[in-house]
Amino acid sequence: MAAAAHPLTCVGCNTTFNLQMAYNQHMRWKCQLRFMCTVCTNEYGTRAGRTHHMSTSHPCNYPCEFGGGCRATLPSAEALRNHTRTVHYYACETCCEYFSTRDGVRRHVNTIHKRVKHFCHVGSCEALFNSTAAHNKHERDEHDYP
Repeated sequence: MAAAAHPLTCVGCNTTFNLQMAYNQHMRWKCQLRFMCTVCTNEYGTRAGRTHHMSTSHPCNYPCEFGGGCRATLPSAEALRNHTRTVHYYACETCCEYFSTRDGVRRHVNTIHKRVKHFCHVGSCEALFNSTAAHNKHERDEHDYP
């Protein structure tokens, strides 16, 4: 191994190196750590290093409790939140509010963004509602409709 023409100094920790290879390894493993564990504060120079750490040091201890038979377990609370939002929830494309069903998004869009109105047509009643559910409840409660 040939020595570097001038000693190499790490700007992160001021360690000096005579060999280019030693400097490169130091920069890769010690001072330019880019892959952080999402559970603890450990950092790794490679994605494979972090993946190995996560699989051996942190058992999957955040189970998904969403119905429908999902058996996923996640390594952190943040990963569980992301899993739930992306896998099990549906987002309104207008305001990004999350719902557990596509029908929930449809009702939200019609009620909040499209402002669809539902009128009561029983007798001379002129009640106005923002949702079908509110309209149906009104007819059941006020007009004894089934």
